[in-house]
Amino acid sequence: MYRGEYKKFSADGTLNVYSAGDYVLYQGKLWKAQSNTNSAPWETNNPWEFTGTTETYISDSIPINPVKGQFWVTNGRMYVYYYDGNGYSWVEM
Repeated sequence: MYRGEYKKFSADGTLNVYSAGDYVLYQGKLWKAQSNTNSAPWETNNPWEFTGTTETYISDSIPINPVKGQFWVTNGRMYVYYYDGNGYSWVEM
């Protein structure tokens, strides 16, 4: 699930916990949690996987020559160009 910009703490001051599969943005880069975590993407030995940049393409047609981590918005839905271990594909967020 896409959780927006990475935040260490919630509005009430409690530590945010991200679940495996959560996506966050940090300094224009997209990260995916590989396991449940309260660590930050830049911390040593973290479970975050860098998935790419966050360039957004808004169109009814699929992007030509997409790059890892690129967003595509069409018909009110958002997708990210993601490598799933077998190849790259557009994954709905």
